Amino acid sequence: MSASESVKKTFQLKRFETDEIQHKPDPKLN
Repeated sequence: MSASESVKKTFQLKRFETDEIQHKPDPKLN
């Protein structure tokens, strides 16, 4: 896994956690 891929994954995970806390689905995920 390249560094940029790992950063991207971490960013997506943080986004997901934030969305879960706010109970707001992210339209970009689907």
